[in-house]
Amino acid sequence: MRPQLAPMLAEADAALLIGDAALRVQPERHPYEYLDLGAAWKDLTGLPMVFARWAGPNLPPDASTLFDGSWHYGEERLPEIIDHQADRRGLPRNLVREYLTTHIRFTIGPRELQGLETYLSLAATLEPALSL
Repeated sequence: MRPQLAPMLAEADAALLIGDAALRVQPERHPYEYLDLGAAWKDLTGLPMVFARWAGPNLPPDASTLFDGSWHYGEERLPEIIDHQADRRGLPRNLVREYLTTHIRFTIGPRELQGLETYLSLAATLEPALSL
């Protein structure tokens, strides 16, 4: 479904919003219960949640260097990226700035690795919901 809260909840018991769709919702202004997955994970484990990480068997040997270079390029241009993305996405600049400087981390340190390993360990104990 399109990431629009009311139509999603008209069809399903729950909705998951990520990215721009999640940034556009102010949960306290809706009658729905909500859960911030990152905050819930931190409350449960005391560790940061790793939502995404580049990994795979076919990454080029210099992938780490390429990713680091891309990050530094963007970091040096953060004010213009914030302005451009706020305009492009129709989001307030302060929200884009906070998202890119506070909520998203572009490096994975020991605590993030511990959080990822904890998640994978717990996930491995679950039985699959469906067998295909």
